[in-house]
Amino acid sequence: PPFKPAEVIAGIKTRRLDRLSGWALVAAGLALQDAGLEPGRFDPDRAGVTFGTAFGCLELTEAFMRSVAENGHTKADPILFPETLGNQPASHVARHYGLKGPNITLSRGLMSGEAALLEAKGLLESGEASVVVTMAGDALTRGLFEWYEAAGLLAPECYGESAADGRTTGRLLPGEGLGAMVLETAEHFYGRGAVAQADLLAVISEGPASGGAGDVAGWAGVIRRALIPYGGSDALTVIVEGPGVGFAVEALVAGTISPTRPMELRPEFDTGAFGGSGIMAVAAALGATATAAAPGTALVLGCDRGERATVVLGLQAKR
Repeated sequence: PPFKPAEVIAGIKTRRLDRLSGWALVAAGLALQDAGLEPGRFDPDRAGVTFGTAFGCLELTEAFMRSVAENGHTKADPILFPETLGNQPASHVARHYGLKGPNITLSRGLMSGEAALLEAKGLLESGEASVVVTMAGDALTRGLFEWYEAAGLLAPECYGESAADGRTTGRLLPGEGLGAMVLETAEHFYGRGAVAQADLLAVISEGPASGGAGDVAGWAGVIRRALIPYGGSDALTVIVEGPGVGFAVEALVAGTISPTRPMELRPEFDTGAFGGSGIMAVAAALGATATAAAPGTALVLGCDRGERATVVLGLQAKR
């Protein structure tokens, strides 16, 4: 059956919205509910939104451009135009939930989710906000899929084939979806007596080591710096996100971090230009550490398609 946002979050109206905007309203509402932040339990002037997306409201942007092509600029459908703006999902969330603080939308391809998290962390640390709803996501449209196909980027699995067939050499597995989570300052969080799921202890964003993707020792150094705040030897879960991250796995397996530390590798987020994958990887990391026998730490390692930059997010689960 079709997804009906109003059946999940009462009172929201999405009939004229892009799918991405509808998803944002639902995800943000569920995140605020999970955090126990109902209206009146936070200062709206100090509550912000960050949103990461690779493509923005692509569905209605395509529809608007088709209208322009068919009818000309002067007769294009004006109702569609507002939802062509990439920051509309964040704007709808701020308006509906009364979040009057900073509102920032970022686009960095596969790394858009990490970029939104980095921005949220900066807003909290700079004192510009006490609460930030952080979201990231993208929708997969027919036009985008056809573009991937024409560019030869799709993985064999998209055609029901195996890599051994050799008819396509692409690696992209397109996906869609949107995730949201709530970040707070420690003062705000403990002041309301809440229970955290995890502490975000380390965030590193930088380019690759001088030796490029093959520089195992250089990449291991990046990861090691993310582990510095943790100390100890508790179990470590590593979520490897993004294409071409074999070098990161090699660096970890090589024991350049801690050869005796219990470690689980999960290279499961190879979803190409899906801007929400960073948020999904963080959610997977939280799930992995929360269900462990004892509270553990997790790293989310992301790399963009050209291996030009990496983001390492360090999380420590709470009990």
